[in-house]
Amino acid sequence: MNFNRLVETELREMLIVDLEKYESQHKITEGEKKELHDWVSDGHSPYVNPFCLSDEKGGPIDFLSAIRISYEMREERLEELSHFDDLKFERNDLINETKALKAYIEKLQSLLDAKELSYPAFEMPDEIPF
Repeated sequence: MNFNRLVETELREMLIVDLEKYESQHKITEGEKKELHDWVSDGHSPYVNPFCLSDEKGGPIDFLSAIRISYEMREERLEELSHFDDLKFERNDLINETKALKAYIEKLQSLLDAKELSYPAFEMPDEIPF
């Protein structure tokens, strides 16, 4: 492992022991292993995380658990954002329907104004009673 040059030799030795123990206790994908090694090579323990996440008792969550939580949160957020895309399409449909309805109402109003259409429900009173 290539440690950051600022990580002292004694700390490197402790981190290597911690890393080996940690990797033997957890199933880790290749991508997670790379992230873990990058984290440890910067002088951090695998038993702490870069997000300062803690468990129910307030203790630190290990690196791998925190990374997995962050992936889950990211996936949830992406799912939420995709829902907003659906809403955007629904909004656009509503806007188009509203424009069509407005055009229809304007056409009816112009027919009423031209006296080409006479229907009591469409006639506007000269004075509003309230």
